[in-house]
Amino acid sequence: MGRTRRKQADPVSDQDEFTIDELNAVSDSSIIDNDALADDTSNSHNSDSIEITFVLPTVTDFTSRDEFMQIVKSAQLALGDASKEIRELKIQNTKLQHEIKTLKSRKSGKGSGSSKAKASEDDEIGRWARHFLYMDELIVDPAAFLKPDPDIDPSDPNRYHSASSKVRGQTAELYERIPDELHIKIERSPHFRDTFIDVMTVHRRTIWSNFRRAAPRIFAFLNPPPGIYNASKRGKDRATTFSLFISFPNAAKSSVYRPCMFECQTKDFSVIFKCIWLVEFIRSLLFGPTSLSGPDGEVQPLANNSSGRIWRIERVTPGVIALAVVATVFIHSPDESWDTVGPQSGINYEELYNFCKRFILEALKKPQSAQQMLDLFDWYNERVFADGSEEKSDNGDELSEALQAMNLNENEMLALPTDGPQDIGLTDGVVVQQTVPDQLQPTDFDPVSSSPVPVSPKTTSIQGIDVQPGPHRDVSGTSMEDDYIAPAAVLEPVAVEEAPARGGKASRRGRGGRGGGQNRNSVDATVAPTRNLRKRAAGS
Repeated sequence: MGRTRRKQADPVSDQDEFTIDELNAVSDSSIIDNDALADDTSNSHNSDSIEITFVLPTVTDFTSRDEFMQIVKSAQLALGDASKEIRELKIQNTKLQHEIKTLKSRKSGKGSGSSKAKASEDDEIGRWARHFLYMDELIVDPAAFLKPDPDIDPSDPNRYHSASSKVRGQTAELYERIPDELHIKIERSPHFRDTFIDVMTVHRRTIWSNFRRAAPRIFAFLNPPPGIYNASKRGKDRATTFSLFISFPNAAKSSVYRPCMFECQTKDFSVIFKCIWLVEFIRSLLFGPTSLSGPDGEVQPLANNSSGRIWRIERVTPGVIALAVVATVFIHSPDESWDTVGPQSGINYEELYNFCKRFILEALKKPQSAQQMLDLFDWYNERVFADGSEEKSDNGDELSEALQAMNLNENEMLALPTDGPQDIGLTDGVVVQQTVPDQLQPTDFDPVSSSPVPVSPKTTSIQGIDVQPGPHRDVSGTSMEDDYIAPAAVLEPVAVEEAPARGGKASRRGRGGRGGGQNRNSVDATVAPTRNLRKRAAGS
């Protein structure tokens, strides 16, 4: 079997002469260089390698001249045929390439709608991933996807007893948080899982970056040196400056209790998590850095284009409080990059996050601590969602001022006749005829003067959590909903940008919601649907 490589584009003529050595060299290869044989109108860098194999007799020193000439002639004929075939193939190849480009351009035009739909679907997945990261889970296990709804209560603290139960708890949270129309994606779509986790990973870095920029204002009481929150350069400085803020003296690295979790940085469990810097983190997370309190503590407006507004989040969750704790520890640690376990500090952030959530859920389950947790959520909700742009008016005070201007009071009104017109002198020489309504009551004019409403000590159910309210409180002027906001008020964030939300499992299970927003089954058109909502008053 002989192989021939030609370096010239022109066919070989009968007059070409070859030496024995040249012909032997030619017979060692059968690869014909297309660059040499390409059509003059074709670009050489687009040429294709085409291999043609043909038989040539072996040439030796004993080959006669006639035999040699016959071999050369056969080789010339074979090369001529190959050259012709290659030119034809090049022409066909050029035509096919042109047709392929035409078909691709047509396909891309027709497929623009499906591409936009795919992008829109990915955007929706991304919105729910960010929502889930904020309110439910800092790190989600990939094993939590591609599974059916486990139909368990994700607020049950027993979910943290084993690795498998943790995964089931996360799966249940996914089904609780994400709207029904995406449940099939949770169960069957690897693309949904991968996109969801990728968005969480990227956005987690964004959270740390934004928090580092806001930290000098939030933690001004620590007198942080300029630039110390820079992640990549100041790790050793933070280890020295903030050591007593994130670690108790002589505490093990594995200790879950941190000074920054307590109001006065001392281990006082009556005020655990009751820290204004955690409130400020949540405000900046949900409503942006412009929502941070002013220099004198004045409340700032909440940005209308912020995630918290778009998602209509109105209550904090155990998840967002745990995220605030982890973020505070992380940016004050010597770690110069994020990982589940801090590269420099050795702090296990995933365990710290799970501990904070479990602590809150356990406290809500126990009668002796439930009221403290309920009060803690009241404290958070009052501060996180305070809007400095709202002008708050007291209708009761305005009514009182109006009555005083008219020189009327409750006693005078009660002394008036109950039927028939009565002339009431308002000014000298002026008589106005006025009809007095029957059975006039002081409360008709003073909506604030309602009698105290005793709180029943009965157990309140909060999405599967039986909560003992504790001692009676005087809740004059408050509604039952105000008095009974669940631990998690524990909310469910709400729909995601453009509020795609439609009900989740709450309506099917008959449970209250899970936090971060309103009830998805609400008939109030001004309230975006959410996953499940825990409110203090049972059944609300």
